[in-house]
Amino acid sequence: MNDLVPFNKLNLNPKDNRSADCVIRAIAYATKETWEDTYRNLAEFGIKQGRILNEKQCYSKFLKKLGWNKQKAIRDLNNKRITINELAKTLHEGVYIVHTKKHLTIIDNGQVVDNWDTRFELSGVYYSLEDE
Repeated sequence: MNDLVPFNKLNLNPKDNRSADCVIRAIAYATKETWEDTYRNLAEFGIKQGRILNEKQCYSKFLKKLGWNKQKAIRDLNNKRITINELAKTLHEGVYIVHTKKHLTIIDNGQVVDNWDTRFELSGVYYSLEDE
């Protein structure tokens, strides 16, 4: 397929571990904070909320506190969810945190950024900054 958006393989985990830290990696990338600072801040927020840091109820509220707005999933004409690749063509300006099935990934100016290629995954809700 030559209509694929660019994919940038990036793992912000400081030990380059492939672990269940997608929430931390995505938020760190989007907010331009370190993985460690994001982990620490999200964990402290989770403790105050009585939630685990990678629960939707926790990271959604954390992102809202940071000025990120939750947006409805974009669907095609048949009301089907679109792939991350298709979403990246639509969201070609700005940085977005996108929910897929049990995973968060990044779209940065039309390019997918993650430690594995999520372009063929179905997109769900996504988060954008208030001014975007």
